[in-house]
Amino acid sequence: MTAYSVLWRSPGAVTVTAAGLVGRLPIAMVSLGIVLLVRSRSGFADAGVVAGAYVFAGAAATPVLGRVMDRAGQRRVLPVLLVGYPGALVGLVLAVAGGAPVAVLIGCAAVAGLLMPNVGAIVRSRWSHLTAGAVRQSAFAWESVVDEFIYVVGPIVVTSVAAAIAPSAGVLIAAALAAAGLSVLWSHRSSTPPVVRRATGQASAESVSGVWPVLLALLGVGALLGAVDVATLALAEQAGRSAWAGPLLAVLAFGSLIAGLGYGARSWRAPVGHRLAIGAAGLLAGCASLTVLPFPALAGGLLLTGLFLAPSFATGFTHAADLAPASRRTEVLTWVSSAVGLGGTIGVATGGWVSQHLGPRVAFAMAAGFALVSAAAALVVAVRQRGARVVEAGG
Repeated sequence: MTAYSVLWRSPGAVTVTAAGLVGRLPIAMVSLGIVLLVRSRSGFADAGVVAGAYVFAGAAATPVLGRVMDRAGQRRVLPVLLVGYPGALVGLVLAVAGGAPVAVLIGCAAVAGLLMPNVGAIVRSRWSHLTAGAVRQSAFAWESVVDEFIYVVGPIVVTSVAAAIAPSAGVLIAAALAAAGLSVLWSHRSSTPPVVRRATGQASAESVSGVWPVLLALLGVGALLGAVDVATLALAEQAGRSAWAGPLLAVLAFGSLIAGLGYGARSWRAPVGHRLAIGAAGLLAGCASLTVLPFPALAGGLLLTGLFLAPSFATGFTHAADLAPASRRTEVLTWVSSAVGLGGTIGVATGGWVSQHLGPRVAFAMAAGFALVSAAAALVVAVRQRGARVVEAGG
């Protein structure tokens, strides 16, 4: 764990990690929290519409916020998000408690989405400022592990407090966590990336255009993950063992956590494109096994799939950060996060439809198809890297 030892000895590393973890938990809490909140008053139909307004507004706004942060600096933008995002969530809770029309709830949720901070991109941009080389790779691998952790813990927290305290408790706790995490990040000056003025014409620089294959590769991984989640739930229900769905998905998350920690603990000589391709091949093998394994043995296929998730995410984010100029790094990392989220949405939507109409095993096969998309994009990355090395050698 030498690389991690160096990482944790870096000035500000513990603070950035802790603040990023606390500030990122709401990402895995708010959407479900809104459903639980609105359902308590209006039912699932209205709850889905309001939660959808939050998600779609956030997806549209986060890349713009990333660009604004690069241009104005995190210290100027974070106070707006620190006040506005928790405030909008509290406003939504008050609107529900006051019996406001659904249109008002949609408006409040949309405002919260527009002000939703992409804490993962904010923290990764700070790691890019604080670290380099193998230490940066370890930092990004750690961030992938944190992502897995919050998506396991967040839904448990929000559902538990909503059931034990009140339907509004999950959203309010998420607002408090966001405020706490963003406050620490705003106050931690030493880790804040400096504002780098963008040179004329830099918007179309090759270093940024090279990110697009990475976006496609991670979109494929996100879609694969969403499809596998839904197909696992559907197969457990089909087998009459719905209670097994949670433990099975926990095996997937466990594999990803362990692999992410191991991936970040060492330096890798293989080029990024090769590592992305190997990750996609492992995901393909895992998803292919899910199409044929009997139900009790499904855990093995999910573990195999999980072992390639966090390393794939870590490799993609690290490469995107390395490609992006400092003047656009937060924006580019936000686009990468958005690609993963969009992929997850595609995977859940298509996986749900396929599981219902064609069966869960076909949905697993579709997930393998998403792995092929990721592999194709990884090959593009590898070819571009090889071309760049040839040019450097010839120059």
